Amino acid sequence: MPPSDSYSAGAPSGSPFHQHEPSSDGSLSSDMSIFSQPQPIARLSMEERIEQMRREPHSHQQSQSEYYIPQIDPSLDSLPFAPRGNAVQLVAALKSRKKYTPNCAALLDSWAESQTNIKKYTNCIILSPKLTAYRGNIALAVLNTMRELNIHDLPAAQHEDRIQAVITEISTEATTARNMVKKHVLESLVPTGKHRHISDLCHAMIKKSMTGLAMTTYTQVRMAFIRTVIRETGDAKDTWELIDKRLREWEEWNPTTEKFQEAMKINYHLDQEDFPRSHTELAMSPVTLTKDLEKWQIVCDHHAGKAGTEKVGRKGRAY
Repeated sequence: MPPSDSYSAGAPSGSPFHQHEPSSDGSLSSDMSIFSQPQPIARLSMEERIEQMRREPHSHQQSQSEYYIPQIDPSLDSLPFAPRGNAVQLVAALKSRKKYTPNCAALLDSWAESQTNIKKYTNCIILSPKLTAYRGNIALAVLNTMRELNIHDLPAAQHEDRIQAVITEISTEATTARNMVKKHVLESLVPTGKHRHISDLCHAMIKKSMTGLAMTTYTQVRMAFIRTVIRETGDAKDTWELIDKRLREWEEWNPTTEKFQEAMKINYHLDQEDFPRSHTELAMSPVTLTKDLEKWQIVCDHHAGKAGTEKVGRKGRAY
């Protein structure tokens, strides 16, 4: 079944999915250490917990200790992040490939503004609850978003060298954005870590991305899914491949859009129970209704929903 255009399709009245949780303000420390190897995976997978809750809504309790909990070693170096590109490196690379043309000179003049826009819209795609593949065609989704929004400093289609430079920068930013999300999720798994409640976690990611995104309940639903996968698989090198694989598996496990959305909602509800709001998290931030989103964010979500289909040829269900 094709993905629903409505974020709330299939959401029953009064379900936990409709609870709008506020979040606290606060930034994460830039000093993040490498985590230890995963502890044993839970005796019950999240899929089993969801099926159990479908059958018996009050019999799904399970200890968090059965999931992966990172152990921080402060003596280790920080997690590596992708280096930012710059115009000098770009021109040098183009020259080495004999692709430096007069058009590249114009690129230097607008590169700073281009990088700002590329970073913003790449982060928006990665943080979108509609994204269908984290290892999908992110570059095409970002380019199509920027074109639809008439971003004036985007190179024309006939300037292949400049378009390739933009694609390279998008790929760099996508790696950085994925690392940022993973880092925040891993931090949230530490019992004494910051931003353990899902709304606080999402708010921290949006603040770090500096995109101006409005947080919706659906942002929280998707991030709860990502945290579910990471807390079961640990700090894996192929985290995003595993997340994409689990998304496809959930589509097969829940063959209709309604079933898929129901599973996501139950997972979101279980995440809130496993990571309740701390009494110290007092600063509140409102959740934006999808009907109140600005046009540019709606456009980002639309193209994020196609990121998987245009690479691997599957329909995909976004949430």
